[in-house]
Amino acid sequence: MRSWQHYLFLLVILCSGRTAIADVIYQNGFQTGNYADWTATGDGNDAINVYQGNYSIRHDGLRTLTLQISTQFYQDVALRTK
Repeated sequence: MRSWQHYLFLLVILCSGRTAIADVIYQNGFQTGNYADWTATGDGNDAINVYQGNYSIRHDGLRTLTLQISTQFYQDVALRTK
């Protein structure tokens, strides 16, 4: 292909994209100081910590914190963490 055909092909590809739409299924920075929906398992301790007005969960030892969320009515679910 000629050079201008490469650019034309690239332009067609770039212009034919669709806009992505996403819903947030769950978002919690623990700013409420509450983590009652989370399940803690294993040996160790966990607690809410406050540092300069921001809340976080601290756990130690072999402690694990998990959260179960239903994605039953969603399609193409992806997990993104910050």
